[in-house]
Amino acid sequence: MTDGSISGSVRDASGAVVPQVKIEAVNRNTGVVTTTETNSGGLYVFVALNPGQYRLSAQLHGFKKSTLDKIQLDVGATLSLDFNLELATTADSIEVVAEARTDLAYATSSVGGVVESKRVLELPVTSRNALTLATTQAGTFGSYFSGARIGTLNIQVDGVNTQDARLNLGRANPFFLSVDRIAEFRVVTSPADAELGRGSGQIQMITRSGTNEFHGSLFNYHRNTVLNANTFFNNLQGRNADGTAIAPRNFLVRNQFGARLGGPVQLPKLYNGKNKTFFHVLFEGERIRQRGRATRTVFTEQARQGIFRYFPGVQNGNASALRPVVDFSGNPVQPATATGSLQSVNLFQFDPNRTRPDQTGRVKSAMDLMPLPNVFNVGDGLNTAGYSWIQRSQTDTNQISLKLDHNFSEKQRLTFSWNRETSQSPNGFQSQRFPITPGGSIDSPDSAYALKLFSVVRSNLTNEVTVGILRSRSRSLAPWEVEGGAAALPRINNQPFLIDFVSVTDPILTDNDPQGRLSPNYQYSNNLSWIKGKHNFKAGAAVWFTSTNGFNSFDVMPRVNFGQCIIPVANFQNIPGIGANRTAAENMLNDLSGSVTSVIQAFNAPGGSNPQYLPGEVKARVWRSREHYFFFKDDWRVSRRLTINLGLRYEYYQVPHDKTGKTAATVGRQAGLFGISGTDETAMFRPGATGGSHSRV
Repeated sequence: MTDGSISGSVRDASGAVVPQVKIEAVNRNTGVVTTTETNSGGLYVFVALNPGQYRLSAQLHGFKKSTLDKIQLDVGATLSLDFNLELATTADSIEVVAEARTDLAYATSSVGGVVESKRVLELPVTSRNALTLATTQAGTFGSYFSGARIGTLNIQVDGVNTQDARLNLGRANPFFLSVDRIAEFRVVTSPADAELGRGSGQIQMITRSGTNEFHGSLFNYHRNTVLNANTFFNNLQGRNADGTAIAPRNFLVRNQFGARLGGPVQLPKLYNGKNKTFFHVLFEGERIRQRGRATRTVFTEQARQGIFRYFPGVQNGNASALRPVVDFSGNPVQPATATGSLQSVNLFQFDPNRTRPDQTGRVKSAMDLMPLPNVFNVGDGLNTAGYSWIQRSQTDTNQISLKLDHNFSEKQRLTFSWNRETSQSPNGFQSQRFPITPGGSIDSPDSAYALKLFSVVRSNLTNEVTVGILRSRSRSLAPWEVEGGAAALPRINNQPFLIDFVSVTDPILTDNDPQGRLSPNYQYSNNLSWIKGKHNFKAGAAVWFTSTNGFNSFDVMPRVNFGQCIIPVANFQNIPGIGANRTAAENMLNDLSGSVTSVIQAFNAPGGSNPQYLPGEVKARVWRSREHYFFFKDDWRVSRRLTINLGLRYEYYQVPHDKTGKTAATVGRQAGLFGISGTDETAMFRPGATGGSHSRV
C-alpha cells in the first residue's frame, strides 16, 4: 500500500449530512483530476491517490463551493478531511486553505512517520542509499523496529516487496535504492491496520514519477583519499631502502554519477495527451577503485631450503613480539634470555620418513607463487615472515530505472515501474593471496517489475490489482573459475586440487567455493474498497510464489591438507636447544615434504530415483514456498470526532520444499514425527502410548 487515501464527510451549516456532493481531487503536480460523490450518509472517499500535493473541492447546486488547498498526501497516508457547506445566494465560491502539514488529519491507528521528498534529497547520506534514512524515525535502531527481530520487516517499493527471498538481512535490499530514485517513503513501527502485514515493521517506498513539467538532474559524487592520513600501523612498517613507505596509505576512489529526467508524454495524434501520461527515467552508476595493504605469511629464503633457524632457550618471535629474534629488516637479533647464538639446522636430516623435499614438484609449484618476505612483524621472523603488498579491488555498478504513469480516464489509472541493476566485483570473492595468483569475483544482475491498475467500478466501489516480479541473482566465481585461474592449481591425473599449508598462507584460498543463486518472487494482489453509509470497507487478497534456486560446491574441489599423518615427525626432540620452537619446525617439515594429513572431497548427486554421487557435481537446491493472505477492514466513522478502525487479517506461509525432491522428509509428514507414540503433539504427554509407528524418511 503505497498510494494514499482521503476520506471525510460533508455537512451543511446545521450539521446535517449532505449527500450527492461532487468531490474533486486535483493533483497539483500532474493536473490529474479524480472525482467522487458523497453517499447517503454524507461520506466520500478517495481510495488510491498518488502521493503529492492536492486541492480538494466540494460542490453542490445551491451551496457555495468549498476548497481545501495545499493538502500534502504522503506515501501510504490515510487522511480524514471534512467539508462544511454554506448556502449560496449567488454564484458564490469560497476557498479555505488547509495547513501544508496535515498530521492532525491522519485517520489510522498505526504508528510511524514519513521521510518526504525534500528530506530524501537534502539529508546528507554518504552512500546515497535512501534506505539509510529509515533510521531517522523514532522507534528504529538499525534493522530493529520497536524492538522486533530483523526478520519481521516488510520493505515495499511501489507496492511490491523487494526483499531477498533467500537471505533476510533486515533493513537491506538487493537493489541500490538511490535518493534520486526514491521519491519518499513511510516507516511504520507499530502497524495496527489490517492492510499492513507480513511484518511488524513496514517500509513503504515510492519511486519518482513525472509531472506536467520537465524536471531532472545531473550529478557526480567523488570521494578520494588525498586528504587522508596513513594509519599508525602502516607507518610502523617503516620504509624501503629507496625511502618509500613499506605500507602506504590505503587508496579509495569512489564515483557515483548519473542523470534523471521526468515529465509528460504527449502524443496528440493518438489521443489528447494532456494530464494523461508521465514518465521518469534514471541512470546511476558507481565506480569504486581500492588499493589496500595486504600481508601474507611466507617462508624465508633459508626456510625454503629446509633450513630452520632459532635461538636456543627462547621461542622465536617476529619484530613486533615482546622478545623479537629479528629487527624490522629481518636481521637476526639475539634475545638477552637466549642460551646460545643463532642455530641453523637442516630439518631433512632428522626424520627418516621425511628426508627430502616433495619430489612431485607440486609443493614447489605452489611455493613459487609466494614471493619472498619484505616485512618481519608477522610469522616467527626467522623462518616465516610477511609479504606486504598493495592489493587492488574494484566494483562497477550500473542501474537504470523507468516509471510510467498513465491515466486512461478519471476512473482508471495504470502505473508501471522497472528497474535493472548489474554489479561486478573482480577480486571481490576469495581475493588474491599474492600478486601473481588469481582472485575470484562476484557478478550480481538483478531486475524488478511492478504493475498496478486502479479502477473505479462505480462511485462507491473501487478495485486495485498489483503484479510484482523480483529476480535477485548472484554468482560468486572462485579463483580457479576466472580466466587463467585453473592453471594455478596443481593436478593429479588431470584432477586439480587445493593445497592447505600449515605454516604459511595458501596461494589459493581454501575457505570457500563457487556458489550462486537466483531468488525470484512473483506477487499478485487485489484490493477492493466499498463505501456504504458510515462504513468504509476494504478487503484484499494476495498470493506470492517465492523460490530460491541456489547451488554451492563446498569441498567439491579436492583439498589436500598438510600436517601430521599416521606417522608423526620423529627425532626433533633431539635437536639441541630447539625447545618451544619444536612445533614450528615440525609444521615446516610437513609443508616442505608434502606430508598429507587428510584429503577432503565432497560428492553430490544430481537427483533421481537412484542417485549417483559424482565428482565435480555441485549441491543444488530449488527451494519453493507459497504465501497468501487476505484481510478485511472497516473504518467506521461513528461521528465527526470518532472513527473506529476494525480489521481482520490472515497470513499463510508454506513450509519451504525442494522441487527436485532432494530433501528428506518423514513419511506421513508431521504425523510421522512422533514415532510409535502417536501421530500428533499429544503423544508427548502420554507415557507408554503406542498409537503410531516407527518414523520413516
